[in-house]
Amino acid sequence: MVRMTATGELVTLFMRARTGRRRGWHMWVKPSDKAEFLQGGPEPDPYLPTSIASSPPTILPTEPLPPDPHCHYGEDTGIRAELARPRDDGAPIDASDWLSKEPPPGYRSRWNVDGWEIPGDVVEARLTLDSALQHLAALADTLPAGADIATGRADITHAEREEWLAAQEECKRLAAALATHPWLGSVSDPFGARRAVFAAARKAQAVELTNTAHQP
Repeated sequence: MVRMTATGELVTLFMRARTGRRRGWHMWVKPSDKAEFLQGGPEPDPYLPTSIASSPPTILPTEPLPPDPHCHYGEDTGIRAELARPRDDGAPIDASDWLSKEPPPGYRSRWNVDGWEIPGDVVEARLTLDSALQHLAALADTLPAGADIATGRADITHAEREEWLAAQEECKRLAAALATHPWLGSVSDPFGARRAVFAAARKAQAVELTNTAHQP
Protein backbone atom coordinates (compact mmCIF):
# COMPACT_ATOMS: atom_id res chain seq x y z
CA MET A 1 0.00 0.00 0.00
CA VAL A 2 2.88 2.38 0.78
CA ARG A 3 4.42 1.70 -2.63
CA MET A 4 1.12 2.13 -4.46
CA THR A 5 0.45 5.39 -2.60
CA ALA A 6 3.90 6.76 -3.39
CA THR A 7 3.55 5.95 -7.10
CA GLY A 8 0.04 7.39 -7.33
CA GLU A 9 -1.70 4.06 -7.91
CA LEU A 10 -3.82 4.78 -4.83
CA VAL A 11 -5.27 8.19 -3.90
CA THR A 12 -7.40 9.42 -1.02
CA LEU A 13 -11.16 9.77 -1.21
CA PHE A 14 -13.20 11.45 1.54
CA MET A 15 -16.94 10.91 1.82
CA ARG A 16 -18.91 12.93 4.32
CA ALA A 17 -21.35 11.26 6.73
CA ARG A 18 -24.92 12.46 6.49
CA THR A 19 -25.68 12.41 10.22
CA GLY A 20 -23.97 11.96 13.57
CA ARG A 21 -20.78 13.38 15.03
CA ARG A 22 -18.57 11.51 12.61
CA ARG A 23 -17.47 13.81 9.78
CA GLY A 24 -17.00 11.04 7.23
CA TRP A 25 -14.76 8.29 5.94
CA HIS A 26 -11.26 8.41 4.45
CA MET A 27 -10.57 5.70 1.88
CA TRP A 28 -7.76 4.71 -0.51
CA VAL A 29 -8.92 4.01 -4.06
CA LYS A 30 -7.58 3.93 -7.60
CA PRO A 31 -7.64 7.31 -9.42
CA SER A 32 -9.97 5.91 -12.08
CA ASP A 33 -12.40 4.62 -9.42
CA LYS A 34 -12.35 7.99 -7.65
CA ALA A 35 -13.10 9.83 -10.88
CA GLU A 36 -15.93 7.42 -11.69
CA PHE A 37 -17.41 7.77 -8.20
CA LEU A 38 -17.30 11.58 -8.09
CA GLN A 39 -18.63 11.82 -11.68
CA GLY A 40 -16.91 15.16 -12.18
CA GLY A 41 -18.23 16.61 -8.91
CA PRO A 42 -16.05 18.14 -6.19
CA GLU A 43 -14.69 16.04 -3.35
CA PRO A 44 -16.00 17.06 0.10
CA ASP A 45 -13.68 19.01 2.36
CA PRO A 46 -12.86 16.80 5.39
CA TYR A 47 -12.05 19.86 7.52
CA LEU A 48 -15.29 21.70 6.82
CA PRO A 49 -17.82 21.44 9.70
CA THR A 50 -20.84 19.31 8.87
CA SER A 51 -23.26 22.13 9.58
CA ILE A 52 -21.86 24.28 6.77
CA ALA A 53 -20.69 21.52 4.42
CA SER A 54 -23.44 22.29 1.94
CA SER A 55 -23.08 26.08 2.19
CA PRO A 56 -20.62 28.27 0.29
CA PRO A 57 -17.45 28.93 2.32
CA THR A 58 -17.49 32.20 4.21
CA ILE A 59 -14.29 33.98 5.15
CA LEU A 60 -14.69 35.32 8.66
CA PRO A 61 -12.42 37.95 10.21
CA THR A 62 -9.88 36.48 12.61
CA GLU A 63 -9.45 37.83 16.11
CA PRO A 64 -6.70 36.85 18.56
CA LEU A 65 -7.79 35.00 21.69
CA PRO A 66 -7.54 36.97 24.92
CA PRO A 67 -4.57 36.13 27.18
CA ASP A 68 -5.33 33.33 29.67
CA PRO A 69 -2.84 32.92 32.55
CA HIS A 70 -4.59 29.80 33.90
CA CYS A 71 -3.56 26.22 33.17
CA HIS A 72 -6.26 24.04 31.67
CA TYR A 73 -4.32 20.78 31.63
CA GLY A 74 -6.57 17.78 32.18
CA GLU A 75 -9.82 19.59 31.45
CA ASP A 76 -12.31 17.73 29.29
CA THR A 77 -12.62 19.57 25.98
CA GLY A 78 -14.53 16.79 24.23
CA ILE A 79 -11.74 16.27 21.70
CA ARG A 80 -10.29 13.16 23.37
CA ALA A 81 -13.73 11.56 23.55
CA GLU A 82 -14.20 12.11 19.84
CA LEU A 83 -10.76 10.67 19.01
CA ALA A 84 -11.52 7.62 21.17
CA ARG A 85 -14.56 6.71 19.09
CA PRO A 86 -14.16 3.51 17.06
CA ARG A 87 -12.97 4.19 13.53
CA ASP A 88 -15.27 1.47 12.21
CA ASP A 89 -18.57 1.11 14.04
CA GLY A 90 -19.95 -1.40 11.54
CA ALA A 91 -22.56 0.98 10.17
CA PRO A 92 -23.01 0.96 6.36
CA ILE A 93 -21.62 3.89 4.38
CA ASP A 94 -24.42 5.95 2.86
CA ALA A 95 -23.31 7.19 -0.57
CA SER A 96 -26.76 8.31 -1.76
CA ASP A 97 -25.88 12.00 -1.46
CA TRP A 98 -23.18 11.53 -4.09
CA LEU A 99 -24.55 8.80 -6.31
CA SER A 100 -27.82 10.68 -6.80
CA LYS A 101 -26.09 13.72 -8.30
CA GLU A 102 -26.01 14.13 -12.04
CA PRO A 103 -22.51 14.47 -13.54
CA PRO A 104 -21.62 17.68 -15.38
CA PRO A 105 -22.68 17.79 -19.06
CA GLY A 106 -20.22 15.96 -21.26
CA TYR A 107 -18.45 14.17 -18.40
CA ARG A 108 -17.44 10.57 -19.03
CA SER A 109 -15.67 8.15 -16.73
CA ARG A 110 -14.11 6.47 -19.79
CA TRP A 111 -13.19 7.62 -23.28
CA ASN A 112 -12.68 5.05 -26.05
CA VAL A 113 -10.42 6.51 -28.75
CA ASP A 114 -8.42 4.58 -31.36
CA GLY A 115 -8.70 1.38 -29.34
CA TRP A 116 -7.59 3.06 -26.11
CA GLU A 117 -9.81 3.07 -23.01
CA ILE A 118 -8.78 6.32 -21.34
CA PRO A 119 -9.86 7.25 -17.78
CA GLY A 120 -11.94 10.40 -17.58
CA ASP A 121 -9.56 12.14 -15.18
CA VAL A 122 -6.73 11.83 -17.72
CA VAL A 123 -8.81 13.64 -20.33
CA GLU A 124 -9.80 16.28 -17.77
CA ALA A 125 -6.11 16.80 -16.93
CA ARG A 126 -5.36 17.30 -20.64
CA LEU A 127 -8.19 19.82 -20.97
CA THR A 128 -6.96 21.73 -17.92
CA LEU A 129 -3.46 21.88 -19.38
CA ASP A 130 -4.83 23.08 -22.74
CA SER A 131 -6.75 25.85 -20.98
CA ALA A 132 -3.61 26.95 -19.11
CA LEU A 133 -1.60 26.99 -22.35
CA GLN A 134 -4.26 29.11 -24.02
CA HIS A 135 -4.13 31.54 -21.10
CA LEU A 136 -0.34 31.72 -21.43
CA ALA A 137 -0.60 32.43 -25.17
CA ALA A 138 -3.19 35.15 -24.52
CA LEU A 139 -0.81 36.79 -22.02
CA ALA A 140 2.00 36.67 -24.57
CA ASP A 141 -0.18 38.54 -27.09
CA THR A 142 -0.60 41.42 -24.64
CA LEU A 143 3.15 41.84 -24.01
CA PRO A 144 5.58 43.81 -26.20
CA ALA A 145 7.73 41.92 -28.69
CA GLY A 146 11.04 40.60 -27.46
CA ALA A 147 12.94 42.71 -29.99
CA ASP A 148 11.27 45.88 -28.72
CA ILE A 149 12.17 45.00 -25.13
CA ALA A 150 15.79 44.21 -26.09
CA THR A 151 16.26 47.51 -27.91
CA GLY A 152 14.61 49.55 -25.18
CA ARG A 153 11.63 50.64 -27.29
CA ALA A 154 9.23 48.93 -24.86
CA ASP A 155 9.21 47.34 -21.46
CA ILE A 156 6.94 45.26 -19.22
CA THR A 157 5.89 46.07 -15.70
CA HIS A 158 6.76 44.06 -12.61
CA ALA A 159 3.13 42.91 -12.31
CA GLU A 160 3.09 41.72 -15.94
CA ARG A 161 6.32 39.81 -15.42
CA GLU A 162 5.00 38.13 -12.27
CA GLU A 163 1.75 37.16 -14.01
CA TRP A 164 3.70 35.71 -16.95
CA LEU A 165 6.02 33.69 -14.71
CA ALA A 166 3.10 32.40 -12.63
CA ALA A 167 1.28 31.28 -15.80
CA GLN A 168 4.44 29.52 -17.00
CA GLU A 169 4.83 27.67 -13.69
CA GLU A 170 1.17 26.60 -13.76
CA CYS A 171 1.63 25.12 -17.24
CA LYS A 172 4.74 23.25 -16.08
CA ARG A 173 2.91 21.89 -13.03
CA LEU A 174 -0.08 20.68 -15.05
CA ALA A 175 2.15 19.15 -17.73
CA ALA A 176 4.14 17.26 -15.08
CA ALA A 177 0.93 16.03 -13.40
CA LEU A 178 -0.37 14.71 -16.71
CA ALA A 179 2.96 13.10 -17.70
CA THR A 180 3.23 11.25 -14.40
CA HIS A 181 -0.38 10.00 -14.28
CA PRO A 182 -0.39 6.30 -13.28
CA TRP A 183 -2.41 5.31 -16.35
CA LEU A 184 0.21 6.71 -18.75
CA GLY A 185 2.89 4.85 -16.81
CA SER A 186 1.02 1.56 -17.12
CA VAL A 187 0.57 1.46 -20.91
CA SER A 188 2.94 -0.31 -23.29
CA ASP A 189 2.90 2.49 -25.88
CA PRO A 190 3.17 5.87 -24.07
CA PHE A 191 3.46 7.83 -27.33
CA GLY A 192 0.32 6.28 -28.78
CA ALA A 193 -1.48 6.78 -25.49
CA ARG A 194 -0.62 10.49 -25.43
CA ARG A 195 -1.91 10.88 -28.98
CA ALA A 196 -5.15 9.15 -27.96
CA VAL A 197 -5.49 11.42 -24.91
CA PHE A 198 -5.05 14.49 -27.14
CA ALA A 199 -7.72 13.17 -29.53
CA ALA A 200 -10.07 12.41 -26.61
CA ALA A 201 -9.61 15.97 -25.32
CA ARG A 202 -10.62 17.31 -28.75
CA LYS A 203 -13.72 15.10 -28.68
CA ALA A 204 -14.57 16.34 -25.18
CA GLN A 205 -14.30 19.94 -26.37
CA ALA A 206 -16.60 19.17 -29.31
CA VAL A 207 -19.16 17.58 -26.96
CA GLU A 208 -19.02 20.64 -24.68
CA LEU A 209 -19.53 23.03 -27.62
CA THR A 210 -22.48 20.95 -28.83
CA ASN A 211 -24.10 20.94 -25.38
CA THR A 212 -23.57 24.70 -25.08
CA ALA A 213 -25.12 25.31 -28.49
CA HIS A 214 -28.26 23.36 -27.53
CA GLN A 215 -28.79 25.23 -24.27
CA PRO A 216 -31.69 27.71 -24.35
